[in-house]
Amino acid sequence: MGCSPAKFVNKPKPRRQSLLNIPNNPIKINQINSTIKKFLVLEEKDDPFKFYDNLEFIKQGKYGSIFKVQHKKNKNIRIMKIVNLTGDNENTITREDLMNQIELLKNLSHPNTIQLYEYFSYNHKIYMLYEYCPGGDLFEYITKTNYLNESQCKEIIQQVLSALKYCHSKHVIHYDLCPEHLVILGTSSFWIKIIDFGAFNLLGSKKTILTSGFKMMTNPYFCPPENIPTEKADIWSTGVLMYFILSGVLPFNGKTIDEIRKNIVSNEAIVDTKAEPWCNVSETAITFMNKLLTKNLEQRPTASDALEDEWFAHMRENNANRICSSEAFKKVVFNIKSYSNDNKIKEGLVYFIMHDLVKNDALDVIRRCFECFDSNNDGMISKYELIAGLVKLSTETQAKIDAEIIFQNLNLRGNCIKYDDFIKASIDKDELITDKNLKYIFELMDKDKSGKISKVELKDFFLTNNQNCHFSNNSSLKEQKTKEDDIFSQFIGEMDSNGDGMLNFGEFKKLMYTCK
Repeated sequence: MGCSPAKFVNKPKPRRQSLLNIPNNPIKINQINSTIKKFLVLEEKDDPFKFYDNLEFIKQGKYGSIFKVQHKKNKNIRIMKIVNLTGDNENTITREDLMNQIELLKNLSHPNTIQLYEYFSYNHKIYMLYEYCPGGDLFEYITKTNYLNESQCKEIIQQVLSALKYCHSKHVIHYDLCPEHLVILGTSSFWIKIIDFGAFNLLGSKKTILTSGFKMMTNPYFCPPENIPTEKADIWSTGVLMYFILSGVLPFNGKTIDEIRKNIVSNEAIVDTKAEPWCNVSETAITFMNKLLTKNLEQRPTASDALEDEWFAHMRENNANRICSSEAFKKVVFNIKSYSNDNKIKEGLVYFIMHDLVKNDALDVIRRCFECFDSNNDGMISKYELIAGLVKLSTETQAKIDAEIIFQNLNLRGNCIKYDDFIKASIDKDELITDKNLKYIFELMDKDKSGKISKVELKDFFLTNNQNCHFSNNSSLKEQKTKEDDIFSQFIGEMDSNGDGMLNFGEFKKLMYTCK
């Protein structure tokens, strides 16, 4: 058994186009509160080990070293990937390559895609800080357990397909899906995160490739027969993944890459489901897996079609009934109905605290509630889906009224609630807005360590790394900057009791406690 003896299927691609320079970029279409979302991924031009302690070396990859680290102040555990920008020709990644990947991750908001927190540019290296997933990668897990049962497999595949449906709706193809690129966030449940978007492709409206990652698909066993980046390439890889999860072996093997490719492409090569442990797998599961492994590109299902398969028929309903009857669900609904968005700066700061300091245990409950509302698995909650979920706790008339209030309170210009927005509204503000958390964020903004925050420091915290996005749209750059100045001045002016144009911690804390 194994997945990774052979690497690179194709020769490296030519240099990529920057995501920042692509007009009508599909991953940014209908992006809500883009400045707030983007500023969460902070850029620092300093030695990251001033802020993080190195706990453990994880592994050495082709393009960088990976470490487990801990923040010196807030004690959060993170994964740090260090990429050298001055290596040899084969292993060198350009800064633009990494900025493309960072820009992509900034704009993805789904429970099953990896979260990037911040990055450092220091001494000709890029240091990227990701969420820590203590369960390790799926390949290691299956290697230790041999294979998983059908119920566990179904939970994993459903999450993978949900993430793919979301990514594909943004015209993003992962194009390197394999067990090593799926990590387990929690040890108590299979909460899966897709990682390593280094081979991603961004498609235009006519399925042309707008830009691509800095590498090709790295695992030949999971490469589709057509060997071209389309959304359905990810579906084929999901089929191979499902086979591997259920059996502990791979459906198409070979001693060389050419032999592996021949077996994948050949019409004579069939997927063996006769031997052990397939006798313990349902016919419905095997039929579904074979659909994913359809060699004809046109006949292979989309992620959306796959999620409608009868194999998943009772899973979502059973999970929804269990979660929707819980006290946790009632509390989440109460929080999103009570959420108030009266100030963009306060909203952004609350968002930052949520993003940087909330523990995964709290998010696990919210994720499951989100999935109950997201009945079509597209990674977003429509107003129709919200009403359908709220009906479980009230009448249809009241659910419609509550849905209107929630959309208004969240200040949604689009027609869906994204995962980040749902977390922001759902989380208990008593756990979020604490003296400890406020002290941490205050010290981040207080760059000169004066004990006060100026308008310049506040604005710098939000906008330094986001020159291309602003709080207002559809206006000239001069008008945008004027409006931004007004917003930051208003924020400080609300609680500047001594009139010095700055906020000390007491004033800042008093203002932020009004978010509860």
